[in-house]
Amino acid sequence: MAQKALYKNHQWKVTRDGLSTINAEYFIEAARLLETTERNGETLYDWPVHLAEKEWVDIVAFDRAFRMALKHHANKLGGKKNSMMLLASFGFACRERLKDHIGERRNVLEVITAGHWAKDYPHG
Repeated sequence: MAQKALYKNHQWKVTRDGLSTINAEYFIEAARLLETTERNGETLYDWPVHLAEKEWVDIVAFDRAFRMALKHHANKLGGKKNSMMLLASFGFACRERLKDHIGERRNVLEVITAGHWAKDYPHG
């Protein structure tokens, strides 16, 4: 049986048990929301960083849903939300996502440029 959403957007919903995609294929238990990871010597919340690595995730929609999940599940969390770490986590996530897209564009440009170069200067 589907749980009533305490908050939802086009991709994510907050339920009494945690945070999940609308179709419930991806679920984060409320007690796990404050898990951390280390990246470049900095402690960050794991979920924003982890999910930014997945192309299917709308990171802005996840940001809003994650913040709402933290608000709705504050009493279930083993620790207190660190607002600066939250900001740093989504900053890192967005930079990584942007880096991926810039890298893809750069690779496409290199292929196009290489193709033009090869056409202009045929090999032997």
